[in-house]
Amino acid sequence: MQIFKIKNGLDINYPFKPERKLIPLPVPETIGIHISDFRGIRPKLLVEEGTSIKGGTPLFNDIKDKELAFISPLPGKIKRIKRDSHYKLKLIEIDINVDLGFLEHQKLSLQDIMTLSKETALKTAKNRGFFSFFKTRPFNKVPDTNSLPKAIFINACNSAPGELEQGFILRDHLKELKTGLAFIKKITSSKIFFCVNTRKDADLYKEILQDTGTYLFTGPHPSGLTGTHIYKLDPLKEEELIWNIKATHLRTIGSSLNQGYFDATRFITVSGSNIKKNAYYQTVYGMPIKTILKHTAYNDKNSNQTINGTVLFGEKKKDKDYLSWNEDNIQTIEIKTSRNLFGWLLPEKKDEEHNNTLKGDLRSIIQTDIYDTVTPLNIYSNFLIKAILDNNLEEAIKLGMLELIPEDLALATYLCPSKIDLCQILEQGLTEAEKEL
Repeated sequence: MQIFKIKNGLDINYPFKPERKLIPLPVPETIGIHISDFRGIRPKLLVEEGTSIKGGTPLFNDIKDKELAFISPLPGKIKRIKRDSHYKLKLIEIDINVDLGFLEHQKLSLQDIMTLSKETALKTAKNRGFFSFFKTRPFNKVPDTNSLPKAIFINACNSAPGELEQGFILRDHLKELKTGLAFIKKITSSKIFFCVNTRKDADLYKEILQDTGTYLFTGPHPSGLTGTHIYKLDPLKEEELIWNIKATHLRTIGSSLNQGYFDATRFITVSGSNIKKNAYYQTVYGMPIKTILKHTAYNDKNSNQTINGTVLFGEKKKDKDYLSWNEDNIQTIEIKTSRNLFGWLLPEKKDEEHNNTLKGDLRSIIQTDIYDTVTPLNIYSNFLIKAILDNNLEEAIKLGMLELIPEDLALATYLCPSKIDLCQILEQGLTEAEKEL
């Protein structure tokens, strides 16, 4: 096992660390699937409002690859199909009816998977919705299955504040994880990197990773990010492709194969201000945010912002929204609308405040090396951001833009003295580059 100690980074003091206690939540009345969770596809709707469906039924596929299905995690009736003003598909809501059951497939044990051909494994993954869990580098999108990667990175780490500790969940699901790992080895012969961030986790997975490379990353955040792992182990070069997946989602694939139908169970953490039960929760894909918060004894009388993700990087959510497909954390922060008079004169507080204030005003970019102190990748972040703002994509790509996704610059954004959203700028640059390439 190789060990990498990350020095450039920062661990934020997060006072709402989830308690290592798993609380099961009941199945909700309604779930929702946000189409924006599956970047890079052109969805073609396969269901209509009012249609009753079984769990695992394809809701839409990719126009470019009709076999690439995106499924309903639970059975029920299509309640609403929401589109934007340009008729672009945005959301599918489903009223749950467990009596309708699930689409059943052949149960595949570990021994059965060993006999699968590459073509059969690939077709199974596409038809049963497993590719919804994979992301690519570059561009962080759903993989094009016609272009196989040079490597697959499995992330079993956690280093962001309050992030779900995957080892705590997976210690009881090693069989399913082993099945999922064997299955993706049938899809592609690409090298597989399994990354952990504690020796305890490395020992936990030792038995099932006998013929798979295990890599230990220690140190402050972003030691747990896939971008850090790729840079240290197998840097992305021009026209190369890498897939990555979370270990908890690989468990879902393995469990679904073992039982013959889609396993809608997922595990999340909920923590933050006004949350009384900061803990781990067992829920389902597409769970309503409002329902989750209700079970955490959430105090909604105070003004808070809900984030599907962590306080460093995530998506703002409203009560009417649903849990994102690939995000395992919900955190809340206080919305502060007032400013302290002569706040710059007040002594600095020992305990860091966690709210939405920028603690400063937006200003021109200041030439500083502060970004690089929290970025372990050998990238000149300051010059990269300026190249993107100048619409100089060729220079931005030379400076390493395609090696990054917005989350890789979350810490730099947090510390930015100019109060500039570097993540959003990088997202704009990647979007433009994807159009050009």
